[in-house]
Amino acid sequence: MSATTVGYQTAQYFTVGAMAAVIFNYCLAIPQEVQLIWGRKWDVVRVTFTLARYVTLMGTAMTTYAAVTNRSNDTSCVTFNNVSYGLHMTSIIAAEGLLIFRTYAFWHENKKLLKWLLVLAAFSILGAVGVSKVVNTFLLTNPPGTDPTDCVFGSGKGSSIQYGFLINYELALMILTIYKKFNFYKDVRTRLVTTLYRDGMIYMTCIITVRTIVSIHTS
Repeated sequence: MSATTVGYQTAQYFTVGAMAAVIFNYCLAIPQEVQLIWGRKWDVVRVTFTLARYVTLMGTAMTTYAAVTNRSNDTSCVTFNNVSYGLHMTSIIAAEGLLIFRTYAFWHENKKLLKWLLVLAAFSILGAVGVSKVVNTFLLTNPPGTDPTDCVFGSGKGSSIQYGFLINYELALMILTIYKKFNFYKDVRTRLVTTLYRDGMIYMTCIITVRTIVSIHTS
């Protein structure tokens, strides 16, 4: 078995595993979602949460379909891939938005900080999309062995650049959270502060670790 085949199968396994994790998380958290989210008004936080939760599910489902089905007979998969890419970008932006709201709340709704976080987020997202598009378009256009129908499951080298921008942004949010915890909340032991800090650190550590591994794998 060639290294390419092994890599392709590994990507398939991880994609299916990610889909299983998303479904498991959905089933696990649906009671809390019904209790805490469904009854609140449609403000920016609820919209962001809904996008992060359900667009992620749709995007992961499309990626899983592309990974496990044989599309070699399809004439073109460009539209499918563009929709999938759009869903993934929307889910990423929404997930980063939730992290921004968490950091904003942890910093006592500091509006000056929120403005800087939004500017940095816009720069990171535009940089991630723009630079990766340039790399994929001008440096990796139709390399040998490329499928012109775009139906072969895989990801461009520019994906590692996207993850690099996101990792740097999430590291900035993590540093801000750690700084606030030990600068302001050092002697505070309330359940809310403890939960916000602990869960935020666990989530950001996990997502940064996963994105670092994926970035190295796709580079």
